[in-house]
Amino acid sequence: AHEKLTCDAVAAAAGCSRSHLSKLFSKQLGHSFKGTVLSLRMEKAKHLLEQRDLTVTEVAFEVGYQDPNYFGAVFKRIVGITASQYRRKVQAKAAGNA
Repeated sequence: AHEKLTCDAVAAAAGCSRSHLSKLFSKQLGHSFKGTVLSLRMEKAKHLLEQRDLTVTEVAFEVGYQDPNYFGAVFKRIVGITASQYRRKVQAKAAGNA
C-alpha cells in the first residue's frame, strides 16, 4: 500500500534491474509493474469499501494514496463508478440477500 512503491525500488530490493523486473511482470502476469500495482490497489480498495468501518478517505490512505481526491478519480476510471457508489451498491446487494 506504500504510495511510492516503484519498479526501481522493487528491482533494487530484489537485486535485479528495472528492465528485467519489468519483463518478468509482463511475461508472468500479462501486465506492467505499474498496472499490476494499480490493479492490486483497486482490488484492496474494493475489499475495504465493503467494510463499513472505514471512510473513503481512510481507504485511500490504506491503499497508498495520500490525496483522497486523486484516489477517487483513479477508482472511478478503473472501476467505472465512484468509491461511494461502489459502497452503496455492495451494501444494497447485501441488504437484498439478507
